[in-house]
Amino acid sequence: MARRRCGSLEHVWRERLRRYHRDGGTVVRFCQQEGVSVASFYAWRRRLGLALLPVARRRRCSCRWRPAWVICGSTWARGS
Repeated sequence: MARRRCGSLEHVWRERLRRYHRDGGTVVRFCQQEGVSVASFYAWRRRLGLALLPVARRRRCSCRWRPAWVICGSTWARGS
């Protein structure tokens, strides 16, 4: 019985996270609309993984740091 309940909760949260990613907006506002806590949102997102994110959204959200060159007076210094 507990296993089925957990499975239904998982289904509810998968659908909820899909709605969030489809609609956009802030996590706080979405959680208020859904009547759930922000902590629960992040816990379920972590539990279910990021596989729900569309590929394009994953690319847009991923930030990569790149080295930069900064001019300091008349010398070049590499930024980190």
